[in-house]
Amino acid sequence: RKAGTKDVASFRLAVSNGKDVEPEWFTVEGWERLAERAASVKKGDFVGVSGRIKQETYTDKAGAKQTVVKVIADDIA
Repeated sequence: RKAGTKDVASFRLAVSNGKDVEPEWFTVEGWERLAERAASVKKGDFVGVSGRIKQETYTDKAGAKQTVVKVIADDIA
């Protein structure tokens, strides 16, 4: 790792809103000490995440504006 860089890893998290309701999806980012835990999360794992919400807007390759909601993790259990 280069000096001055920080480790980061992410995974997608589905939050259930009930049996017949589509889940909401979030990207969870784990920085520094949480990067290893975030990198180890696999599909189907049950995880608890606490942190702050961050909304980002970007323009995709087709020129359309997209919005993603991320959770910047303080803890991943």
